[in-house]
Amino acid sequence: MKTINQKISKNSIKTALILYNHALGWKASYELLISFCKQYPDHNCIPIVQIKVSLINKLFSTSLIAERKWAKNIGNIQNLKTLLDKGNSLAVEKIASCLNKDTFWVFATKYCHFHNPKDFPIFDQYTEKALGYTYTDRTKPVSKWYNSYRLSVQGAINSTEENYSFFQMDCFLWLKGQKMMIQKNDNKKNTLSREIQFSMKEHQELWQQL
Repeated sequence: MKTINQKISKNSIKTALILYNHALGWKASYELLISFCKQYPDHNCIPIVQIKVSLINKLFSTSLIAERKWAKNIGNIQNLKTLLDKGNSLAVEKIASCLNKDTFWVFATKYCHFHNPKDFPIFDQYTEKALGYTYTDRTKPVSKWYNSYRLSVQGAINSTEENYSFFQMDCFLWLKGQKMMIQKNDNKKNTLSREIQFSMKEHQELWQQL
């Protein structure tokens, strides 16, 4: 497991949260999913699960196809609600592999996060870049890899000497990762969402503080 090699300042987290509050589309999408999953925490009603899958896929860019099939297979996972409520990383593994594939762990971490944000940090290419954490061992079970990743995020939180939540740290990592990506290759800016591109232009001073 690679962990972040420098202390993250409290001001950086505060700046990220200010940018989150300015990003009304991101904020509304996040709060909608948190609210919906809290209102419908079970997974045995396939139409409801399909709504969750579709919202996560479209609002948080997870590139799923066959959403109905994903919803049906998620609905067939035994004891999923218990695993999610307990913060058990097997939930990530079972969702990521419910179509006999292990390539959708980004979607799986997001699905888990929206049901239990306290125990499941989100993983994607930007948080990976910001942490300096690379998942290369595809032979390792997803649950073991995710436990290592979660410890890495917790280590980043500990470096601030504050009790930030996974969501608050995720805001920082997600934004920082995008900043790092375009610093390395400015042409990548066009791959970012329009809202983030606008934010970078409108709030340049805040982005410089990340």
